[in-house]
Parts: sequence; structure tokens; C-alpha cells
Amino acid sequence: MVKKVFLTLLTATLVFSFTSLNAEVEAKETFKNCKELNKKYPKGVKKGHSAYSAKLDRDNDGWACEK
Repeated sequence: MVKKVFLTLLTATLVFSFTSLNAEVEAKETFKNCKELNKKYPKGVKKGHSAYSAKLDRDNDGWACEK
């Protein structure tokens, strides 16, 4: 009985952890270019922001599409 409860809790934990990981992956915003990004974020975005992309950070200073 204890083993069955343990396995059920372990399975539920794994299912919920994978579900939360998928939510984080889907939360990433993507923009084709700086013009599109600046419509939503006029001052650009810092590295670590969900909309940050290294390809949009031309001067490699940690800020994408800054003005």
C-alpha cells in the first residue's frame, strides 16, 4: 500500500514538473527584427528577458534592439 502511494506521488510529481517546463519554453517571445521588437519594447530588452535574442543584439552588449 505504501509503495503504491509512493509511486503515485512520484508519477504526479514528474507529470507536473514536465508540464511547468513546457510552460516556460512556450513563454519565449520571438521577433523577426528590431523594428517588430521595438513596437512592443521601445527601449529594447536586456539579456535574460523572454524576448531577448542574441541575433538581435548586434553589438553584443547584453541589450537587444536598444535605442
